[in-house]
Amino acid sequence: MTQAICLAIDPDLVTTVQAMAAGYHVQAPGGQVAGKGQAAAHAWLDRLKQDVPGRCVFALPGADADLNALARAGGTPLVQYALAGTVLRQALGVAPLTGMTWPIDGQLDPKTLAAFTDNSQQTLDSDLLKSAKVSSVLLSSATVPGSDPTQLGDKGPRVIRIDDLVTAALANGPAAALSALQLHTGSASPIVIAPPHQWTASKADAQSLLEGVQTMVDQQYLSAAGLASLASGPTPSAKVAPGYSAQGAELSEVAARDVAETTTHAWDVYDSLQQDPTRPDTPEQVMSPTFDALLRAASGAWRGNDAGAAAAASVSAGLLAGIEGQVGVVQPRSPITLASEDSPLPVRMVNNLPVRVKVSVKFQSLSGVTAPPSFQWISAGLPRDVLINSTVSRSGRFTATVSLSTTSGRTALGGPARIELTSTAFGTVNLVITGIAAAALFGLSGRRIYRRIAASRKRKEQPEAPAEATEPVHAPVPEKLTAGVPGDERSSES
Repeated sequence: MTQAICLAIDPDLVTTVQAMAAGYHVQAPGGQVAGKGQAAAHAWLDRLKQDVPGRCVFALPGADADLNALARAGGTPLVQYALAGTVLRQALGVAPLTGMTWPIDGQLDPKTLAAFTDNSQQTLDSDLLKSAKVSSVLLSSATVPGSDPTQLGDKGPRVIRIDDLVTAALANGPAAALSALQLHTGSASPIVIAPPHQWTASKADAQSLLEGVQTMVDQQYLSAAGLASLASGPTPSAKVAPGYSAQGAELSEVAARDVAETTTHAWDVYDSLQQDPTRPDTPEQVMSPTFDALLRAASGAWRGNDAGAAAAASVSAGLLAGIEGQVGVVQPRSPITLASEDSPLPVRMVNNLPVRVKVSVKFQSLSGVTAPPSFQWISAGLPRDVLINSTVSRSGRFTATVSLSTTSGRTALGGPARIELTSTAFGTVNLVITGIAAAALFGLSGRRIYRRIAASRKRKEQPEAPAEATEPVHAPVPEKLTAGVPGDERSSES
């Protein structure tokens, strides 16, 4: 019977319990305080390590993420990240079944299947997703027509059918499930019993179910078989498309869209990172906490709880914002002087991340200075001064805004910086206007001087006119002075 039992384990749960067992702190209003439950986490992890040796083990999607809701919202990279990783091997020391997954409700949306088979350079070829190949998937029998063995599409995974009758009966207790199982005792088809992901059965109910199945095996009504044998059976000849019916209680469209949008920016940042040769840190180590938080925000546990999903999404968004804020432009303390129209613009960039980052440097378009976008590498933990080619077309004092983004331009890094510029250069337009004004001034001045010289020469060349003889003009003599003068006619009249 042991070989017929396979443990489906959430790798994010194991990671969380490991962190609790190692000790952790919680942010409180008065500061950080030590977390509780360290002893319980140790005990749970030790018990799990004792139970898994010799058993079939495979990993659930990380944080039991709602893969279908994510895929429809455009979160393909996060769908693949949910299927990747080697947590179980490292934490539990076991070799889990590889390439197997079990989506919530045993249903697979066509877009989720497309994410499984997406071999684009951006996703599956990334170091983060090297182990995200899906070769077999557990699905509800009702969603996959035909008989075993069956494959989804031309390049999709093998289908392992879950018995819907027994699974549905589990909700009514172990006795109902065992009664449903007895209906299949004469069938040669394999029977896979898969409880719901959110199964709240008590320890007594689970033990009663296992004991009932063991009794059927002992009485030879059933034959125990391992899940691995179904995953590695004959090559499927039938190829079908998965049937999917949207679940009313699944992760809401708004919650899935928020997670997918943050995932797009997080992946954009990841693509701009590279390990620094002088440091042991890798881009995967820098970005994994953010992607893990995104998976928790997309967990099926948030179905019907948009407030909880939004709170979880804010955590992942905050982690990403913290990474983006580690890269930026240093605000200059004094204005920068540009001596010519092609003077390069000095920019100091800083990178406080433990990995290299490639950025796009952009200047805001404004009248006075233009600079084409340029791509620059910034080493880990160091500032870098670069000279950006620019064209200055005005003089005086003005402001330019410089910003950094990922190489795709979709995600801003840090905040924009305002740079005060002082230009003593003249641009082409200013030179032309000044030249025309100078030419006009010299032309007018020359014309005036020429006219003065010409007028002076003309006056010198004209002859002087001869003087004419004129009789002297005497002033009249008053009568009183001439009275009684001999010869004066007026004296005889008197």
